[in-house]
Amino acid sequence: MSARPTSDELAGMTANERFYALGTLGAFDAARRTRDRAAMIAIYRDAEVENAEQCVDRILAAD
Repeated sequence: MSARPTSDELAGMTANERFYALGTLGAFDAARRTRDRAAMIAIYRDAEVENAEQCVDRILAAD
């Protein structure tokens, strides 16, 4: 098993790249399909994305 990327490594990635590197891309896709806002925010926060709530709200508004 590989180590979790460091904060510096995550900082250079897009959100989707972060989800992939952290192994949460599938979970994010599932949360998005079911419109599970809380789960989406938790995944964004785990990926160290700033403004998680605003990012998720934009995604949900666009879907």
